[in-house]
Amino acid sequence: MDKEISQTPMPSEYQDATVKIICNDCQSHCTVPFHVLGMKCSNCGSYNTAQDGGLEPRQPQPQQQQQSP
Repeated sequence: MDKEISQTPMPSEYQDATVKIICNDCQSHCTVPFHVLGMKCSNCGSYNTAQDGGLEPRQPQPQQQQQSP
């Protein structure tokens, strides 16, 4: 599954999105990168997970202010 996910890029608006999941194998709750093919538990590595919260879009990067001379 890891190989399949690495070969299936997400659209740019979802590339850095995260989601809260619960693992059905180890019962861990964690926040992981969102992917349409599956979300991997960061505790045990299983893909036997369920979404446990809404999708969190990537955080906008703060723009650096340029100083005028």
